[in-house]
Amino acid sequence: MNQYSTVMSPVLKDYGGSIRLKISRIIFWLMALYLWTLVLDGPIRYFSGYNHIEALIYLPKLLLCLPILLLPILRPRMSHAAFSITAIIIFYLILGLINLHSSAQALFGLWVCVPMLFGAWSAVYLDFVEWRKLISLLFVTALVGVFINIWIVYPWSGSSLVIMGHTIEVSREWQTLIFDRYAGFSSASFNVASQLLVFSTLLVVFFDNRLMKSLIWISAGIGIAVTTSKGPLATWLILTVYFFGGWLFSWQRIWLRAWIMFLGIFIIVELVLPLSTLWIRYNPHFEGFINQLMFESFGDRLRWTWPQSLELLNLRKWSWLTGRGLGGIGISQRFFEPHYYITADNMFVYLIVDMGLPVALITIITTYVMIAKKICNGINTLSAHIVFPLYMSIVLYGMVVNLIEDPLLSFMLGVILVEIPRLQKVLPLVPINT
Repeated sequence: MNQYSTVMSPVLKDYGGSIRLKISRIIFWLMALYLWTLVLDGPIRYFSGYNHIEALIYLPKLLLCLPILLLPILRPRMSHAAFSITAIIIFYLILGLINLHSSAQALFGLWVCVPMLFGAWSAVYLDFVEWRKLISLLFVTALVGVFINIWIVYPWSGSSLVIMGHTIEVSREWQTLIFDRYAGFSSASFNVASQLLVFSTLLVVFFDNRLMKSLIWISAGIGIAVTTSKGPLATWLILTVYFFGGWLFSWQRIWLRAWIMFLGIFIIVELVLPLSTLWIRYNPHFEGFINQLMFESFGDRLRWTWPQSLELLNLRKWSWLTGRGLGGIGISQRFFEPHYYITADNMFVYLIVDMGLPVALITIITTYVMIAKKICNGINTLSAHIVFPLYMSIVLYGMVVNLIEDPLLSFMLGVILVEIPRLQKVLPLVPINT
């Protein structure tokens, strides 16, 4: 029996009963269906378009709305964190309906948040033990898809389909300098890179064998490198130091506290740097092939992505305090406000534009303080062992990406926001390096 089975089974019993078990199974299969559609997004979209059933690609995501709507009503277990997240999103949905030119834009912003809401409401029902087989299969599929893509051009690469008058990418075909950005079975290279990062982070915790952990982690790093996605690769490298150092120092409390301090410094940079583009005109030049490959996209964020994103707040009075509301930036703009469309490419920038500067600051700082207080006492639960590296992934990768619009990261963010207050002692956890 895996060591984690003995850790989580008391939790299931404590909140037992046929209703809870049935809900847990339904939640698991809805999650599994949705994750498979993310990993196989390219071929699913391609063959759906080929058979003229394009709308069906949204069915797995639509099914996620069922627990979001029903669980607050059934209330077999009420998650205060999930309720708070939902209330905040509803508030900013209303604000978006008032502020934005189209109510459809705000509603589409709500549609974008569905994976995060599902993660928040399903977190208390997810049995991490059940994840291992599923995540293993998803990881292998995503990895094989990328490696095959090096030698074979998939028929869905570079294609698109039209749904309700809007052109939707099936799988993005593009390059960074002379390198192809392989998407594998996913819809874009950065999506499959996120999948490899998240799945490998979970599997390093789930597996007991040190050799298996190493093989999973190294193969994930190679796969991410092949996609040429710099944000996930940088995050993978930093987490490599975290995992290796944790094994080297036997997960001493001082090691965990050092990482909490590092994350605190990183968050300060993540907050200050985008805001600094308002009064500092950055125009970095990168000489040489390697420097351009590694840093040119980050230079674009400093030059125009971040300052132009923040400029959206000047379109209406008081927007710096309240934000534009749900759908105020990102993919919603692409369909309903194309003349202002911009990607944000930073979690903090995205929150500022949607929610205003004060709430964005409070959200990020409060989340950090909560997890810092829990983790500084040592990782002694399965929940903490999983949540902390995932939280680091969110923070680190969030410097250069809008996490809410990455479906997998958005789902994990919802789980993390609920799990952080629930890092309760269940049974002592065997250290990760066993």
